[in-house]
Amino acid sequence: MMHRILAALAAFAALAGLPSQPAHSRQDKEKKDKNPVVVMKVKDYGTVKIELYADKSPETVKNFLKYVDDKHYDGTVFHRVMSDFMVQGGHFTKGFAKAESYEDAEKLGKKSRDPIKNEAKTSGLSNKRGTIAMARTSRPHTATDQFFINVVDNSESLDPGGASEDGYAVFGKVTEGMDVIDKIKKVKTMKKVPSGHGNVPADDVIIESIRREGKRAAPAARSVCHEMRGPSMKRSLLPALAACAALLLGCSDPKDEKKPDAKDDKKPAAEKDGKNPVVVMKVKDYGTVKIELFAEAAPITVKNFLEYVDDKHYDGTVFHRVMPGFMVQGGHFTEGFAKAGSYEDAEKLGKKSRGTIKNESDNGLQNKRGTLAMARTPRPDSASDQFFINLEHNASLDRAIAEDGVGYAVFGAVSDGMDVIDKIAEVQTMQKSPAGHQAVPVKDVIIESIRREGK
Repeated sequence: MMHRILAALAAFAALAGLPSQPAHSRQDKEKKDKNPVVVMKVKDYGTVKIELYADKSPETVKNFLKYVDDKHYDGTVFHRVMSDFMVQGGHFTKGFAKAESYEDAEKLGKKSRDPIKNEAKTSGLSNKRGTIAMARTSRPHTATDQFFINVVDNSESLDPGGASEDGYAVFGKVTEGMDVIDKIKKVKTMKKVPSGHGNVPADDVIIESIRREGKRAAPAARSVCHEMRGPSMKRSLLPALAACAALLLGCSDPKDEKKPDAKDDKKPAAEKDGKNPVVVMKVKDYGTVKIELFAEAAPITVKNFLEYVDDKHYDGTVFHRVMPGFMVQGGHFTEGFAKAGSYEDAEKLGKKSRGTIKNESDNGLQNKRGTLAMARTPRPDSASDQFFINLEHNASLDRAIAEDGVGYAVFGAVSDGMDVIDKIAEVQTMQKSPAGHQAVPVKDVIIESIRREGK
């Protein structure tokens, strides 16, 4: 389910674990002593030393050091900062926040090498505060140049078996300069920039250089063009889910955008015939929303949704994830979700769902403003009861350019009451709840009921 991505999502989507402490044997101490250390200089913030666990995550460390030795990270920025989660960078360069479109933002990304294997399940390391890990898309083996540093303990959401089945690969830890990272996490950010990315610092946070300890960095003035890439939720992630896509996560960015077919802007044939079913959703203290379901374009998804409607499954569920400029998501958890003290407690507030369904994202429909789509995990055919309503055209979720090549299945659109959804998008949210979920409304936004029109 989508909530298992995000703590993404990315987008997510829609992206810090402490290594296991080495044994106090002489042999293990010698291994630890051989771990390489890199020094990262962040303009106007300071210097950070990071020990890399080459013995635990050999492939990831080798990949990272290649980028370091190539001076790839010089002039990149921390393009995604979440004060109660992590800071992410390593791909995009200066000016990212001001990019006017997704394409313009992509041009600011440095060229990366092929993706590497995800070592999260084999390293034994955990996404604890101060650890450095690789960002990736919703697919497990897609990490390239982007990394993130955990600013809190994200082990429940980012370690294998948690909210992410495959986890995010930790490969080192800050040994000196965590105060610098804590300063970075406090920068002013924008929830969404013109290019569609979220949690972007308003002012560039520039990595001047990353070098192996003992090697001198060239003057910052000599660094090449400033670029970066973003998860789930995405994205990261998240893409992001971002993102998230990620989602994701962490900040997983979609592939280069393709021109949509002309038919994408047309309404489904069933609507022309007036045969599409309509449901009425009542949201406590907000109002009523009418949604037309595109039964001909997405027959499996609509059938599944209506079965939940007829079972009154959605009565009393909440919109548990609200991201202005992106989407509002609900349909599974019940009242009290924001106050759940742990991931397990939050799970107990989820209603029992049926089996998963086939992803119908190949139906030609786009994730435009006001459309209704199914939330899912990184696995394409994993949607069950959760849905989301797009607050704008989220092209990164469309099959044509989705990072995972699949996208999210649109199966309806708000025909009346979009102002209600816009009000919901303005609620106060927590970047991270006690249970580890993100973008959770402080006060429950309760779906009183969803019924077929006329019933």
